[in-house]
Amino acid sequence: MRLILSSIAAIAFLALPTIVAAQSTSPNSDNNSSFELPRRTPRNPSRPAEPPEPPEEYEKKIEDIQNLVSSNKQVKIICANYMNDIKYQFLSNKLQIDTGNNSCAFTIIKEVIQPQLAEGKLRTYEYTGDREGVIVTF
Repeated sequence: MRLILSSIAAIAFLALPTIVAAQSTSPNSDNNSSFELPRRTPRNPSRPAEPPEPPEEYEKKIEDIQNLVSSNKQVKIICANYMNDIKYQFLSNKLQIDTGNNSCAFTIIKEVIQPQLAEGKLRTYEYTGDREGVIVTF
């Protein structure tokens, strides 16, 4: 029984190159084969160097928040050492405000973001991971 199985395996192994060669030289094939491998796309395409510009509908809201942050009396007191370092970055329908200080971020939420949220001008807000910034969703 072993001899029969090994003989069949040997014949199949020897016949394999002939079968492959016969398939590759079929009468219907020409030099330009219709079968092409799909092109590989990178899994993580590189991000653009600069964040995208906010759509026009959000520009006014972003400008309003920036003006409220820079003009609010309580924010000016608590964030006095950080006012020049506050960074605003637009991310799809969100605005990320990086302050560099968790007390400053809390004051911006309390004095600027929560009143805007109560008026219905904003949808949600959340702290960034280090609690030194705020992410506002329009």
